[in-house]
Amino acid sequence: MWTKMLKLVLLVGCICTYHIEVMSQTSYNNFEQDKTFQLYADSVIAALSTEYKIPGCAVAITDHGKVVFQSTYGYINVEKKVPVAPDSRFRVASVTKMFTAMAIMQLVEQGKVDLEAPVEQYITDLKIRQLKPGNPVRIRHLLTHTSGFTDEVFNYSYGGQAQPQQRLVALASEEVLTIEPDYIFNYSNVGYGLLGVVIERVSGLSYAEYTERYLFRPLGLRATAAYYNVPNDEKVALGYNAKGTRVDEPLTRDIAAGGVFSTIEDLVILNQALVNPEVLEQAGVLRRATFEMMCTPQTSNLTLATDEKFGLGLFIIPLGIKDDDLIGDAIGHGGDFSFHHAITMAFPKAKLGISIVCNGEQGDAFYQKLYHRMLRKYYAINRNAEGAKSNPDKTFSALGLQNEKIDHREISGIYGGGGSGYVRLERVNEQKIRFKQGKNVLMLKRNDATNRYHVRYKLLRLFPIKVKDMEFAFLKVDDRIVLKACYPGSGDFEYISRKDIASEVSKDWVNRAGTYEIVDPFPGNVSIVPERLTIVQQKLVMHRHYLLTGEKDEIGFDIINEKTAVSDGIDRGCAATLKVLPNGNLYYSGYEMRLVYTK
Repeated sequence: MWTKMLKLVLLVGCICTYHIEVMSQTSYNNFEQDKTFQLYADSVIAALSTEYKIPGCAVAITDHGKVVFQSTYGYINVEKKVPVAPDSRFRVASVTKMFTAMAIMQLVEQGKVDLEAPVEQYITDLKIRQLKPGNPVRIRHLLTHTSGFTDEVFNYSYGGQAQPQQRLVALASEEVLTIEPDYIFNYSNVGYGLLGVVIERVSGLSYAEYTERYLFRPLGLRATAAYYNVPNDEKVALGYNAKGTRVDEPLTRDIAAGGVFSTIEDLVILNQALVNPEVLEQAGVLRRATFEMMCTPQTSNLTLATDEKFGLGLFIIPLGIKDDDLIGDAIGHGGDFSFHHAITMAFPKAKLGISIVCNGEQGDAFYQKLYHRMLRKYYAINRNAEGAKSNPDKTFSALGLQNEKIDHREISGIYGGGGSGYVRLERVNEQKIRFKQGKNVLMLKRNDATNRYHVRYKLLRLFPIKVKDMEFAFLKVDDRIVLKACYPGSGDFEYISRKDIASEVSKDWVNRAGTYEIVDPFPGNVSIVPERLTIVQQKLVMHRHYLLTGEKDEIGFDIINEKTAVSDGIDRGCAATLKVLPNGNLYYSGYEMRLVYTK
């Protein structure tokens, strides 16, 4: 959560070797591929596959409706040396959300769903609890990740047998929403899981049946399907961690958020439909006007709006080159499980598209870098070499310049950022603020002309170094101080936290610190589970364990009252509820937790 904030730590890396046997196989032989680009693609994919330890991947580029590049590399099954093929089936994770959004918009076209209707109108047994009632959570909020729901409810989310959608409804009803609808874009798998329930309740079909009948079949996506359990199919790509070890990753409970499998061939068809919405209309999937509404930014009027754009189920993103105005924004979605990753992005104005699937742990970083390198190179060769160069430094937009001069005594306090990653700000004087995060101590100095704060830190605790590519700023929104990170070189900015409500941990919460066990644990659970509550410098911190990967982390909580706390911050993953149950146990992310040891 704070990785963009603290680009201040010197990392001493070790050099390790990891050999990837990359096998290039041209998936089609009946279309022309520029030899210069083919050589470049083979070289960059081999290099990035080795760098990010990717066992197998498939990549495709389309231009004006024609497949101009499509190749596969490596293996879907390393042990059996099964190569990636055009019809290999990969988990596309959150690319699923585009299909979910299309399904909802089909129901909107039919008059069966109203975007402005409260979600509870369609899921009558869902009880949404808001700290500040008044603005109900609507279908539109779920589609645009602006509902205030947390990202995940972990219990029953991964592992064991498929869970009925009713399980998600019950768990979502336990959450207390402390972020109001339309406040900030905050990515939520829970929200899209609930959209899947809406589709099932309104249509009378399961999510898998609905998408097969009204999306995949009409579009000709013959190998694409939604699954509640991993299919027993030799064409399905297996997942591998960064050490090259196979990991059997179960499917998500929230099928509408990430339960679809697809192939590079089918993603090409989908991508061509994104480029040319007439394909959707001719297939009877969506009217052109409806799809254009999906591609229209929906997040520009949020309380904490940024320059980043999101439509109805689609990210809207520039490529970041000089010719951005000529090629227009990309629309599409990426998807990430722990060991399975995918992305498909289309540029309707330029009639370009790219799709990537892979099966390695670091696949998200792999496809993000590959996506930009491949498209820029292709554009340089086939369109405009000068225009393919990176954009020069940008200036801040009007939103980026909205900063306030606030008394440093009011700014002082705790700003949540994930467990031990939280920040404590302390007034030094009316020009300077001391910024403490763990062992890192920074000095922020205000520029009165911009109300942005320059960042200095001491290298080896001796030499003051000014950080040129990052500044901080503050806003006061609804009586809460919001912390903002600004990047002068790119003109980008983001809201990263807001000041905690509680200034200290109450005695009741102090007495709840200790080691916990899960009551009635879910058989086969490999998700994130809570283990301990501790008090770290007047901050309530939960220590968690990700059973699938073995990783451990911490999250901090902002105490609302004697019975309720929420995971702090305003970034993805925040606002999960921790509360006291009637029997004295604690509830967190679907788990009932019993205190077994205090310290």
